Amino acid sequence: MLSQEIFKKRRQKLFDAMIDNSVSIVISASEHERTNDVVSAYRQDGNFYYLTGIKESHCAAVLFKRKDQCVYYFFSRVRDPLQCQWFGDLIGQDGAISNYGADSAFPLDLLDEKMLTLLSNCRRVYYSFGRRPEFDARFNAWIVTLRKKVRAAINAPHEITNLDKIVHEMRLIKDADELALIQKAIDIDGQAQIRACKTCKPGMYEYELEAEIRYEFVKNGAMHVSFDPIIAGGANACTLHYGANNQKLNDGDLVLVDIGCEYEYYASDLTRTFPVNGKFSPEQKAIYELVLEAQLAAIEKIGPKYAVGDAHKVSVEVITRGLCKLGILQGDLATLIKEDAYKPFYMHHLGHWMGLDAHDVGEYYIDGKGRPLRPGMIQTAEPGIYINPNTPGVDKKWWGIGVRIEDDVLVTQDGYKVLSAAVPKTVDEIEHIKAAK
Repeated sequence: MLSQEIFKKRRQKLFDAMIDNSVSIVISASEHERTNDVVSAYRQDGNFYYLTGIKESHCAAVLFKRKDQCVYYFFSRVRDPLQCQWFGDLIGQDGAISNYGADSAFPLDLLDEKMLTLLSNCRRVYYSFGRRPEFDARFNAWIVTLRKKVRAAINAPHEITNLDKIVHEMRLIKDADELALIQKAIDIDGQAQIRACKTCKPGMYEYELEAEIRYEFVKNGAMHVSFDPIIAGGANACTLHYGANNQKLNDGDLVLVDIGCEYEYYASDLTRTFPVNGKFSPEQKAIYELVLEAQLAAIEKIGPKYAVGDAHKVSVEVITRGLCKLGILQGDLATLIKEDAYKPFYMHHLGHWMGLDAHDVGEYYIDGKGRPLRPGMIQTAEPGIYINPNTPGVDKKWWGIGVRIEDDVLVTQDGYKVLSAAVPKTVDEIEHIKAAK
């Protein structure tokens, strides 16, 4: 668990980025109704948690900077017996100050009144429009109210700036404390992948494999998934975001397992593909080893000497060349790549940022160019090949084969580190696990 000193340093970094006479407003995630009178499990907004360390709903954090005075205001529900009876123990105003570093704390009911004071004659306000549409109207009401007070020498903020731009750049570079939590999540994820590989057998259903995975997560302290598991047997693997997980796993098929867990709010995201019966067919092996070759080549292009897009470009070259050797594509390599001939089989990008969210925040391109990679960034490397049944012009022996291999890769000072390197992924390693179960 991260210490409150870490969250304080993050808020100070945000204060440092703010101009004089400005306010930053960060709102907790909303609760979502799952069915009538039942809400889904609550998950805090990433930006809010990153700056406060608070997992409670119905909160607002306000950072006020004027004449080098930096004040952290916090708004939340009152910690009274009735509220606690229904919602469990609440932080309350005293707890926000004593346990979470707020300089001043108020009941949430006073937010409108206090914000009109804090925003009066403020030069700039940092706020993330669109993240909480239900709160945007409330924010707009404050601005409209203040604009009507111009004759009383009270002005609304002159500028409104997207807070995400600042906080997302902060979140993009992980520090040592974050990396330790991410590594823990990845280690748990890896154990779940191995469990799935060992326990999988013909006749099981995809949801039974999912149950084994969720058990391994929770047993090791990862109480939540970072996204709903994808357990895709056979041709289901050719649907990228397959989520039904209700089909039988058949002898002779592959199963693609794309899973992620959260440990103390930090995510993992790993994919492995293995044979249900423990043995790759010649065609499955050929596709699998091509995807693995593409992944290993792409990972070599992750590091401070490279930019976003360099690794993906290599994966495209390797996969296109390999599909030509297998007879699935025909033609000149450069022309095939230029014409996107590979996209019916490899239609997604190599990977994404990872951190507090499985698909973490941060820009990929700046001024139209892939941003340079910097130490502390984590990205996934997940090439794949997907050959749908009845694909025209492709031999039937390849139909229904879907393979993706995904690892989580940290950019280091001198290159990269595969944080999930302990999770087996070669054909021999996978077949050995299956044989030894």
